[in-house]
Amino acid sequence: MSVFAAGAALVTLSGCASSFDAWAVTYEVSVTDTTDGNLTDIAYAEEERRNGPSKKTEQDSVESGGSPSTWSQEVIVSATQWAYVTATPAPDGIATCRILLDGDREIDTQTAEVGQPVTCSVPTPTFG
Repeated sequence: MSVFAAGAALVTLSGCASSFDAWAVTYEVSVTDTTDGNLTDIAYAEEERRNGPSKKTEQDSVESGGSPSTWSQEVIVSATQWAYVTATPAPDGIATCRILLDGDREIDTQTAEVGQPVTCSVPTPTFG
């Protein structure tokens, strides 16, 4: 193999590596202003492995037993793919969701009306 061909192969392989970039994503949903901090109809996007297909994961309910309460889940989402979380609070609760990259960089936050589902949804950024 010539030096040029070897260099071209290296560039091609390194170019592919960027398509495998994935973020550590934390979904958070907090509930306030209620005596029942439970959440229902929780759904979020995640990947089972880096650069794998996204899948929707659902939980029927999470019982916290009080307010305020926070539910969180850590997942992997590839760069430029959609991260989302949705959940419904108790009828008198106010739910706020957040999507964090690497545990601290907030990329979306939303607060719903009393008793209404909350949804955060945003594509993850590219690396670089």
